[in-house]
Amino acid sequence: METRFYADQSEVMARFIRILGLSMTVIFSVGTMIGAMVTMYAAVANRPIKIGTLRALGFRRGGSILGAF
Repeated sequence: METRFYADQSEVMARFIRILGLSMTVIFSVGTMIGAMVTMYAAVANRPIKIGTLRALGFRRGGSILGAF
């Protein structure tokens, strides 16, 4: 009887920890994706002259220039 009580109590706590962990994982994943997008945007936004020079030399937009960044 006592074992069943503690099993039920631990099941509730385990469910709470699982939900908390899942929600924190989702929040941190979204934050990480936003941080990566900001970093990539900054890498491209700070180099318009270099990108323009590469385009003038004949490099393609999608393949070569995008691959360089």
